[in-house]
Amino acid sequence: MILGPLGFVVFISMIKDMVEDIKRYFQDRFENNNLCEVGFEDKDIIEFKQKRWKDVRVGDIIKVHEN
Repeated sequence: MILGPLGFVVFISMIKDMVEDIKRYFQDRFENNNLCEVGFEDKDIIEFKQKRWKDVRVGDIIKVHEN
């Protein structure tokens, strides 16, 4: 008796979570392909070149712009 309404609620919740995950997937792909400025040292001077966010690694120097 109670399994019908409970199953319906669980099913709706699963669909809502799936839609949110798909949206997050596409937002992540878009953001990871945006460009940022990553610095590297060349003779005690830091030069910045553009890289995609997906290519940034731990320890990279990132130039942050306001707004």
